[in-house]
Amino acid sequence: MNSRTIVLYILEQYDKRPWAMETIVDLELQSPSIDHRDKRFIFEILYGIVRHRLTIDYVVEHYLDDPSLLISNKHLKRVLEIGFYQIMYMDKVPDHAAVNETVDCARSDQRSRVMAGTINAVLRAFIKDKKRI
Repeated sequence: MNSRTIVLYILEQYDKRPWAMETIVDLELQSPSIDHRDKRFIFEILYGIVRHRLTIDYVVEHYLDDPSLLISNKHLKRVLEIGFYQIMYMDKVPDHAAVNETVDCARSDQRSRVMAGTINAVLRAFIKDKKRI
C-alpha cells in the first residue's frame, strides 16, 4: 500500500468520524513497514487537506465539469483532494508526479477506477491554468 492510498483510507475514516482523527492516524501508521519519511508525507497531506479543505473543494468544483459527481461519489472527492493538495501546497512534489500518483491511487481502488481519466484531465487542466496564472 503506498502513501496516497493510506491517505485515501484515512480520509474515508475521518469523514465518517471527524472527532477521531488522531486515533485513526495512530492506528493506521503503527505498522513498522511504513518508513518514517512516508509517515511525514502522509501527515503533511492529511492535515493539509483537513486544514485547507474548503479552499481545495472550491477549486475542485471549479475544475470539474459536473460538480454533482462530488455529491454522489465522495471517494472521487477524496482522490481529487489528494491530488489538488499536492499541486497547490507541496512544492517538493513535482506536478506531473502528483498527477501520476493520484491517478495510480484512483486506479488501485474499485470505486474510483472508472474515474481515473477524469481525475487525470481535471488535475492537468488545473496545472495548465496554474502556470498561466
